[in-house]
Amino acid sequence: MTNVMVKTPSECSEEELDIFEAFVRRGGEVTAVNLCGRLERAHRLIFLFEGTKTLAGIAALKVPNVGYKRKVFKKAASEEDPDDFAFEAGWIYVEEQFRGRKYSQLLLTEVLRLAGDSRVYATTREANEAMRRTNLRVGLEQSGRPYQSDEGEYNLVLYTGGRR
Repeated sequence: MTNVMVKTPSECSEEELDIFEAFVRRGGEVTAVNLCGRLERAHRLIFLFEGTKTLAGIAALKVPNVGYKRKVFKKAASEEDPDDFAFEAGWIYVEEQFRGRKYSQLLLTEVLRLAGDSRVYATTREANEAMRRTNLRVGLEQSGRPYQSDEGEYNLVLYTGGRR
């Protein structure tokens, strides 16, 4: 049995924010620079528990920095207008022992539900086939082409979804 807890960052205890940040860092796909500040600017943080006490995964509905968002869409050569996207789906991470149970799909579905009628975008490493399939399963579509990450020697893929 799984339980989902959704909170604004201001509703989280310091311990919950620390745990969320530790999970993001374990994922190894996000720069740690000013991560705490970015967490505090998120619209919603999502905690997925296996049972009642074991944290299995996390996700967030993020409010992206406008300059960063525009850069992502430009680098991906997307034909969509980045200003149409109010939110970014991100920081989706599931602990290794809980993978294969479609928890990333459950988390991303919750992110999209929380976004309501707003458009959402997400980026995923090109080599992360499992997350790329998850994006497509929940109705996100690839936009543009893979592009070189600023954070390392890998490509990212832009996905978009929500009402048009």
